[in-house]
Amino acid sequence: WRRAEMKPHTVGTSPAGKYARRTAAQVAMQTHTNAHLTTSQLMAITKVPISGTTEVSPIVEVLNMADYTHNVVSNVPISEPIFQASPSSIVIREFQPQETVQVQISLRNNDNVPRRVKIVQPESQCFKVDLTSKKPSSKVAPGMDTAYTLSFTPEERTDYFCDLVCYTEREKFIIPVRALGPRGWLDFPDEIFFEKAPVKAETLKTVLVRNVGDAPCKFSISSRAPFTAEPQSASLEVGESLQVHFSFFPETVDYEEGRYQIDYHTGESVYMTATGRAEELTVRIDSHALLMDPTYVTLFSQKTLKIINSSDETVAFSFKQLASASEEVKARMRFGATLEESY
Repeated sequence: WRRAEMKPHTVGTSPAGKYARRTAAQVAMQTHTNAHLTTSQLMAITKVPISGTTEVSPIVEVLNMADYTHNVVSNVPISEPIFQASPSSIVIREFQPQETVQVQISLRNNDNVPRRVKIVQPESQCFKVDLTSKKPSSKVAPGMDTAYTLSFTPEERTDYFCDLVCYTEREKFIIPVRALGPRGWLDFPDEIFFEKAPVKAETLKTVLVRNVGDAPCKFSISSRAPFTAEPQSASLEVGESLQVHFSFFPETVDYEEGRYQIDYHTGESVYMTATGRAEELTVRIDSHALLMDPTYVTLFSQKTLKIINSSDETVAFSFKQLASASEEVKARMRFGATLEESY
């Protein structure tokens, strides 16, 4: 059996922002942002066959420069590699078995003296790295870059992971490469709004979601009060649909903001913005004060009042000694403290 010759799909680096350098705080901020995408943003990302980032590559080992060069002084901070990789991480999607995908990687010398750099061949047979130039140079001049070509030939449509190990005269850093296979996605809306929700009552909204991906999907939904969802977890085959019930239970008359987070079993997470406006219903009593008739000791008198519900909602009610739940909690705490003092 011989593998058929396939024309490789080559994607080069973008010259715009090619060597943009970011601090650790900025990288952490971008990681936090990427971990909270909406469904539409995630769907837009998955349509890009090859993507990459340009933050500072992570250093995994610091080497003794004196073993490799006599120029042991560098203008590049020790927290950053001497060579800036572009892209510094690679994500490959929409690949086919036995078809080669190629990505161009540039390594730029950020120091003020010529330096050496090398990318070690990956152990995986699906990944291969070659110098783009047919005449390799022992050193790279300051401000100049050397180019490598990463070739990826998958055997099947599944997830592949590889860390390209790069050596300079001072450190060893990595370029993470991720090839993502088929994924299952649900077409959740980006936001959900509960308008004119009655206070201290549950308002429901039902959303029909469908697995629009190309693989079975397992997911879970989490949120914080006053927002909840049911079911909290489920599995859907490709093209299968499910009704998800979102609820809003406000305790006070206010404008509430929150989010629903949807976590997929493949590691991706998206969120839905949840907002709700709570209001009082048109419920009243026919009298604001009751004047009880005089009576004798051990006997009682009584009065009748009416509770009138003029809204379209069914209202559950009960009589409380205190006006709010917070006052009840404070009263219980005072009562508990009084009991402890009595003992």
